[in-house]
Amino acid sequence: MLRRPAGSERRRGAAIVELSIMLPLFIIILIAMWDVGRLIQLAQIVANSAREAGRQASTGKYTNAQVSQVVRTYLEQSGLRITHPQTGTPNVSVTVFNYSRGGEVTLPPSEQNDSLLVHVSYPFVNNRWNVMNRFLPDGAALSYTYMWQNLADIPIDVPSVVPSRPVSWP
Repeated sequence: MLRRPAGSERRRGAAIVELSIMLPLFIIILIAMWDVGRLIQLAQIVANSAREAGRQASTGKYTNAQVSQVVRTYLEQSGLRITHPQTGTPNVSVTVFNYSRGGEVTLPPSEQNDSLLVHVSYPFVNNRWNVMNRFLPDGAALSYTYMWQNLADIPIDVPSVVPSRPVSWP
């Protein structure tokens, strides 16, 4: 028959006490790490939506309202809520502005190398997976501002007739 060493019951009791003290701290650290990771993911999604909106605005083919819709669509397709959880009203703020000339980003009046501003503000209240929401004030939001240059092509005239003789070099 095997015998336990003397004092082993006391050591087992000590292990239970140590676990009961350390387990809540360990769980809090795990939840905090998960929350920070989720916050970084959320920030990346919002930043990418603003970048995509700036890219679309720089083409000169979309109005401010269409560029704003690009942000909302990007956020929704990424799995983020764009409406307030209690009221159901849209609360993601998107500002698109031709910084060089003011107003719309479409052509005209936007021309090549005009600076275009895209600002996206995503309220934390929309995010359903962060524990941090419980500790933030009501108006807290992730905000990103991007300045883009309009990439619209400069129109060029191409002659419709091919020259009859080669162009000579000087």
